[in-house]
This record gives sequence, structure tokens and C-alpha cells, in this order.
Amino acid sequence: MTWIFGDGETSKETSPVHNYKAKGIIHPAFVVKQQNCEVTLTYETLDVSDITAAFEFPEGKTVFCLNDELYTINQSLGYDEVIWSINDILTIRETEIAPFRLSYPGTMQIGLTVKDDIGCGDSLKRTINILPLPDFIIRGDTDICRGQTSSLQIDPAGQGWTVLWLPTTGMNDPASMTPLINLDSTQHYTAYVTDNNGCQTGKDILVRVAKMPVITRFPLQDTAIFIGEEIELSVNSDNPSANYSWTPDYHISCLTCNQPVVAPENDVIYTATITDKCYSITERFQVEVIIDFYIEAPDAFSPNGDGHNDCFMLETKNISEIKAFKIFNRWGNLVFETTRLDEGWDGTVNGKLQNTDTYAYYIRAVTEHGYEIEKKGNFLLLK
Repeated sequence: MTWIFGDGETSKETSPVHNYKAKGIIHPAFVVKQQNCEVTLTYETLDVSDITAAFEFPEGKTVFCLNDELYTINQSLGYDEVIWSINDILTIRETEIAPFRLSYPGTMQIGLTVKDDIGCGDSLKRTINILPLPDFIIRGDTDICRGQTSSLQIDPAGQGWTVLWLPTTGMNDPASMTPLINLDSTQHYTAYVTDNNGCQTGKDILVRVAKMPVITRFPLQDTAIFIGEEIELSVNSDNPSANYSWTPDYHISCLTCNQPVVAPENDVIYTATITDKCYSITERFQVEVIIDFYIEAPDAFSPNGDGHNDCFMLETKNISEIKAFKIFNRWGNLVFETTRLDEGWDGTVNGKLQNTDTYAYYIRAVTEHGYEIEKKGNFLLLK
């Protein structure tokens, strides 16, 4: 007797056990021979399950970069049910694994099990490798002056790495790890760095270009003051780190502040220089000093009682106060003093008329605008 299994294999055992390797429709048979007689018994048709698990990754890749999207191409045959597994944990019952982002580096095992409607099945597992992205920082001066040449730097610059900077505005070499930049306005750059595995990272940097500061001042135009008055000069930059410097050092309260008080005695031009990291700006303040006062003393007087020029009196304008009015003889002796504007010397000391001679006077007074003045001179006493 001979068992014919229908897949090209036979057996002469009485009760054989056969493992079918072929798939599809099978027609097994049993042949019995006795002398010259032969009988063939045909078994009912067997349908050996023709199911195969097969899948690929896009472009046949098994090495990916972090943050790549992974999906599968199911190439299985003869299945009715699909079960995907990721690292033997996550189960997906879809024909394909829809695109998902590879969010951590290392290895990942993708498994596929397919089954048919009679419970037969097949499975396949494949491992992929997920590479980390190039890690770097961008160094450089992110606050520069307009027209100033500066540089940026990829750190570290790994062996075999390449870079592309976008946009290329103001940059000498967008493929350089250390490009030079020269800008007129603030610019945002992105550095796309690719390592020798083809994995790419993009990082951003904002390079700010300092604007011309806005300067406000007061007074807006040239100004005038009366002698003895004071005025505040003010300049202010919208850059809080600005420095201030004033010239000349003439009746000014502060040389390095932005709001000094000045009280000049003569016409003067004050210059304020405002500097910051990038700019130096000057503002000029012309101050005219108005001298609108006087103290006049006669060159001589004759206290002879004729009613003409009998008293040594001061003639004044815009004088608010006499702090001292003194007269001395040729030997330096004090012969008269007063603090009254309307009082003068009648030429006597203790009621006695003094001799014809040259005398000296000293005056200290305050103007209507608070300016203190001194005046000295000589005069003749005539009889």
C-alpha cells in the first residue's frame, strides 16, 4: 500500500502523519496492491491554507531618524485578519500601520500576524533602528549694530555634518558652520544641520539689529535767560542703557546726567553727547544770557550845598538788594556804609565834611533775577 499525499510526497506506513508544506487545493489518495490487482482510493479534496505574512517599510528602510514618520506596506497573502504589534506591547488591528512619528531613539520591533477564516495563520517580525538627531546650539552675538560684521557658530560641528542657513539675507556663506553676517535690520535665521546619517535638525536664532535711538530734548530750540537765572537742560534716549556727557564744564550741575541745571553768566553753547553700544548722537543747546541790570556810580561829587551833585548816590536798574555799600578814604578807613538802595554819602563823617580827595567804594548787590554782583571803583570828593 502507498499513501499519496498530493503534494509530491508518499508514505508506505500504515498510519502516517504528514505535514503539508505546499498550499492550495490538495487531492490525497491511498493505493492498495494485491498480486496483479490495484485499487486507488481518492480522499475528499483538502484545502491547505495558502496564507503568508509579509510586509515592508517605505523604500525598504530599516534605519530611521528621530521624528521620522513610519508606516508599513502590507504584502501578506491569503489573510482575513491582521494584527500588528509594536515592541510586543501596542496592538493595531488594521491592514496597514498608519503613519506615526518615531518619538524616541533606539530599536523598535514591528510584528505582523495574519490569519484566515479557518484559523490558520502566519507571522513575521522585523526590527528597525531609530537614530538620534544631531544636537547643537547656535552661538553668536544676537544683539548687533547696524552695518556691524558679526558671526554665528554651530557648536559642536560634528564630523561629516553639513548645514544650510535660511534665509541667506546678510550672510556670506549659508553652508558654513561659522558664517559672517552684516545686517541693516533684525533677522530671524534657521540652521538646518544634517549629520552623516542623514538625520536633520532645524534650530532658530533671532539676531536683533539695534535701531537708531529716539532722542527727546528740552528746550526744543535755543533759549535765553536773564543773568542770575537757571534753567534745566534735558535730553533723554529711549535706550535705557544710554550714557550722557556734557561740555563745557561751565556753571553746570552735572556732566554725566541727562537733566543738568545750568546758570551761565555769559552766552554759551552746551553740547550733550548721548552714546550707547551702537550710536553716538549730539544735541546742542545755545543759551543766551541777558544782562538787564546796572549799577552806576559817579566819578565825582561836590557836597557844597548848592543843590547839584551834593550826595554820592548809586543809579541802579533791576537791583533788588544792596548787601554792602562801603566807602573808604585813601588810608583804607571806612567812612560810610549802608544796605539801602536809596541812601548815599553826603561827604561827612560824624557831621564833619571830609577833605577834597580820592575815595574808594565797594558794592555787593543782588539783581531782580537773583544774580549777585560786586563792583569797585574810585571817585573824587570836590568842594
